Amino acid sequence: MSELDTILDAAAGVTARGERFALATVVSVRGSSYRRPGARLLVPEHGAPVGLISGGCLEVEAARLAREALKLDAPVLVTVDHSAESDELWGIGLGCRGVIDLLAEPPGMAAETLDALAAARDGRATYLLTGLDGERRRLTAIEADALGERAVLAVAHGRPTVLGDSVLDPILPPLHLVVCGAGPDAPPLVGAGLRMGWRVSVVDPRRSLLRSERFPGATLHG
Repeated sequence: MSELDTILDAAAGVTARGERFALATVVSVRGSSYRRPGARLLVPEHGAPVGLISGGCLEVEAARLAREALKLDAPVLVTVDHSAESDELWGIGLGCRGVIDLLAEPPGMAAETLDALAAARDGRATYLLTGLDGERRRLTAIEADALGERAVLAVAHGRPTVLGDSVLDPILPPLHLVVCGAGPDAPPLVGAGLRMGWRVSVVDPRRSLLRSERFPGATLHG
């Protein structure tokens, strides 16, 4: 199961229990970071967070920020600066020596973002502009590009970015990996693509090799 599927399933479970949740997202990174912009952490009102946004140095702060957004029912943006911290004590290189912007979305916005992530999984792009004043707009790709050079780069790479007192979050469909040939080297490649959260198709006219049990989760074309 991909990370996105895990978060969507967790959100469905939290909602079924009648609880609220917030969503923390890495929206900008300067320097070293374990995860890139777009990594997300689902934070239920009660219970443990779901997801991974760092090697362990951001989760506590992200959960605190998300619960603040729950309390305020408003988005919260903070900058976490670990650039001057030393890793000499443990020496395990957690990838936390950077400056990282985190956006926490309250329940309504978080649910809308997860809906957009589910739509992306089905091949539809969404461009969300979140103002720290609580305003949320859905943009077209053209409207998003018109916000300036940083917005153009964010849209091109499918990564969120901070634009003044707003955050632009382009939520794009996953990459589509097409594997031509279903030989013995194909299953590991297909598995790696699926774990990355990509859509994967396998093309091979040999029906004896093109079997769902060899490529679970992939789309098969004979």
